[in-house]
Amino acid sequence: MPKHLAAVLSQVAERAAYAVNARRFLLVMRLEEGTPVRVHADGFSDAEAAELGRQLLAGEPIKVPDKFIVAPVQSSDHDYGRIAAFAA
Repeated sequence: MPKHLAAVLSQVAERAAYAVNARRFLLVMRLEEGTPVRVHADGFSDAEAAELGRQLLAGEPIKVPDKFIVAPVQSSDHDYGRIAAFAA
């Protein structure tokens, strides 16, 4: 992932988490069809973030002990992924 893109994704996720007072957060997105899924998380192991990201993109229910909120990340013509904020 380009360094500037990673920094932007990190900032987006951190600000969203702050806005809803989240202790952990996850941003999972695919910029274009056929490109790799990008996951940015805080408070999760890499494996846990990858699995939760996969579940969110697939529309599967996720099971975590936290309360959480999930929102789509989209523009008028493209669905990029999901952002989720988790609180204990």
